Amino acid sequence: MKNICFIATRYPNRIEPTKHVFLKNLVVKIADMGFNCTVIAPIPIHKSKKFHSLTTHVIEHSKNGNEINIFYPRYLSLGEKKRIGLNPVHISLYFFYKSCASIIEKHKISPDVFYGHFICMPGICACKLSKKFKRPSFIAYGESSDWSIKKYGIKKTIKDINNVAGVISVSSYNKEKLLGMNVVTDEKVKVFVNGVDTSSFLPIDKALARVKFGFDQNDFIISFVGQFIERKGINNLVEAIKDMPEVKLICAGSGPLKPNGDNILYCDKINPTDMPAFLSSSDVFVLPTQNEGCCNAILEAMACGLPIISSDLPFNKDVLDSENALLINPYSTEEITMAIKELKSNLELRTKLSRGSLKRAKMLSLEQRAANIKDWINSKIS
Repeated sequence: MKNICFIATRYPNRIEPTKHVFLKNLVVKIADMGFNCTVIAPIPIHKSKKFHSLTTHVIEHSKNGNEINIFYPRYLSLGEKKRIGLNPVHISLYFFYKSCASIIEKHKISPDVFYGHFICMPGICACKLSKKFKRPSFIAYGESSDWSIKKYGIKKTIKDINNVAGVISVSSYNKEKLLGMNVVTDEKVKVFVNGVDTSSFLPIDKALARVKFGFDQNDFIISFVGQFIERKGINNLVEAIKDMPEVKLICAGSGPLKPNGDNILYCDKINPTDMPAFLSSSDVFVLPTQNEGCCNAILEAMACGLPIISSDLPFNKDVLDSENALLINPYSTEEITMAIKELKSNLELRTKLSRGSLKRAKMLSLEQRAANIKDWINSKIS
């Protein structure tokens, strides 16, 4: 295997530089392992105005100078609302698939494998491309919930990915969900927990990081990274600290539930290159998320040496335990408050969890994950 074609609904670009950065990081690592990487990320026609200045074909280079070809063809998307008894997702997928197939034929791309990032729609598309071009397909299952599978139809999903060579699950919990729906058989699924780029995400001197962002050196700061939506628990976090003026919150993200309050120091997007310093400027990372595949923000915070406060739910079990985190009920503002107070008052515990985070992050490097995925794909197609 030397040529990989990634299929995705989004890929970072100059219009949306923060979308699916974790996928780009994986592609870059695989490119630097000596593989020819092509990415096809179709854009819905109704978003053409936003992306009008983005050319269909973009060439980028990895850290080691390896070329990555990225294509942004346009396709007709009909949304999710049913019309006259038809499932629009099926129709949208047809046009999504046709746009990918057209790029492959026009540019004479000859991949050894197709890699669909998420099951619906990229994974199903990868399986259809697999049938057309007689190449094996793999799917990465990192969704936080199975809503897209149910929207597409479980039976239809089972039928349309029956030729998949393998599914890469980002957590043991995600694998259990797939097997519970009988979407694929056990021997086709392998768990590869998300990885973090430990060459970029590492502890940065806290004092220097605070100078960079203008934060007070004496504040006790907790950080949050993620969308400002209910699932990520941002409202519960803000509620948990509303009567704690001695605790300051910095938030990196965007979304409809933008937090506000007297003790919020920062609330906006962060350039991905600034994220290690942003995280390192805080004392504790808090994410009371209600559902995840495998949270990249948690891994990045761990790699920066932060103690973690997050959810005591199955999706976190592969990466968090008592050695690096305080695990709480994400729906309980009281538990979130108590955990923050405990870490604020206990330097010894913060230090212990910090060391645990660094130790675990070293075992979850993106480079090692890319190598493991490569080896497993090779074992499935050899």
